[in-house]
Amino acid sequence: AGVGISPQISATGWAAIANWASGTRVIDDLGGVTTLPAARLAASYPIGDTPFRWSATDGAGQTTTVQSTLHVYAPATNVTLKVTDTAGNPLPNVRIAALARSSYAVVSLVDQNGNNRTDAAGQLLPAALDPGESYLLSFVSGDRYADGLLAGGNVVSSYQGAQAVTPASNGVVTAAMEGGAGRIAGQVVDGGGAAIPYARVDVAPLPYSELGAHLVTVADSQGDFSASVPPGDYYVMAAGSTIDPAIAAEQPLASMLAGGFYTADYAPVSPYSSAAGRVTVTAGTTRAVYMQLATGGLIAGRVTTTAGTPAVNMRVNLEPYGVAGAHRFTAVTDLNGVFQRNLPPGEYRIAATGVVFDPVSHSEQGIAGGWVGGYLSDGSGTLSWNTSAALIHPLAAGGQRVVTLTLTPGGTIRGQVTPAVAARVRIFARDGAGTITQRVFADAAGNYAINMPAGTVRLVVDSYAMDARTGQLTPLIGVVGGWVDANGIAQPLQAGAQAIALSAGQTVTRNIQLNAGTPFDAAAVVGAYIP
Repeated sequence: AGVGISPQISATGWAAIANWASGTRVIDDLGGVTTLPAARLAASYPIGDTPFRWSATDGAGQTTTVQSTLHVYAPATNVTLKVTDTAGNPLPNVRIAALARSSYAVVSLVDQNGNNRTDAAGQLLPAALDPGESYLLSFVSGDRYADGLLAGGNVVSSYQGAQAVTPASNGVVTAAMEGGAGRIAGQVVDGGGAAIPYARVDVAPLPYSELGAHLVTVADSQGDFSASVPPGDYYVMAAGSTIDPAIAAEQPLASMLAGGFYTADYAPVSPYSSAAGRVTVTAGTTRAVYMQLATGGLIAGRVTTTAGTPAVNMRVNLEPYGVAGAHRFTAVTDLNGVFQRNLPPGEYRIAATGVVFDPVSHSEQGIAGGWVGGYLSDGSGTLSWNTSAALIHPLAAGGQRVVTLTLTPGGTIRGQVTPAVAARVRIFARDGAGTITQRVFADAAGNYAINMPAGTVRLVVDSYAMDARTGQLTPLIGVVGGWVDANGIAQPLQAGAQAIALSAGQTVTRNIQLNAGTPFDAAAVVGAYIP
């Protein structure tokens, strides 16, 4: 049987959990979904949902008790995963992980005997997939076959077109892995040279984008990691988190070690991509990479609406303050609206974006219900898009900040952008005073949804879209964006934009038609249509 735990944790509980000693076994990661071995629970709990209470004591003797719901399900038995090369030959010793689409929890798959790799026939019969869930599947060969996600029967290093598998409706799922790969292999250590077990490591192709394709791998108990990738140039990042295989849950690294970009072997990582070292991989070779992490601080919190419901899978921006050229860090809320991230010491502004990013469709949409975010402006969770009102949060090495953020009621403008070449186009909304600007990316069909506070709103469509493979902004071909008029036509001048009257709780449909044309060369005029 598989087990998921999804507790509700109070602010006091968050602080206590963040302070737990590194040796304490934590069943839950601030509200995440966890999988536990069946033998520990099958004798005590029936199939279905059961109220569940657990407690733990930190190093200072403080005990925290949390009331949860335990979901026990019968494992799916009708799924066979088969891995081959592109010629159809079976590939043994491939590790497969599943990413749950509803919760983004990661489960390393094993069979009924505990084996976690494909057999001589290239097959694995997973023992603990929930038949009521759909999953994205990732494959790691540890050899000269490129790791990645299942997409259209092939394993690719991008989320583009990733294929969701539902255990209740699939028999044999075949995945073909591309040969001719090289490897990036190395170790993650702390400032004293001690290995960091189960550290998450991301490998991103160049040109780099935070929203682009990231291949995720996890170090072993000795901090050693490897990833097989197609030949090319990459950035390598230690994420500042760990994915413990015993509980299959991602948590910030112990001792508040902050992640960052690889710069040079045995040198400290940098929080900024501008300092990253380029890692070049060629076919059939292994590139060694050794990363050293330093102690940072932890920012954690919970995002809810004024109705008390959690904001799920929403992006939270953690913006360095007073650092020239610094770019923002991001975190994503879990099923309980909880986010957490280890960061370098410094000062930060915290913003709940009100935007959900879907890595599969590479789109950003306003969170369901029309809820509006902003910068945290006081200790009670009040949000405002006025940057001058934003709280500045100092974060010292070894320190932590636990906050709450409360989304406020707003309205939603949604519709479709045409023609088809406008897929994943960037769309902005501005309020009547021009002080609030919200941004989303349409999906592959041009559909968008953007939330704004009640009042007057104007829309503008960029002449750039997000590339689904790299996450980079690329110019639209044959059409140009502009301000949206009363007929839904993108016009070049702001004076022609329609002022949309938006009320809290209201949904307005506004389909948008882009005009034919050629945008300025991005190398000559940067951000020509960005308001």
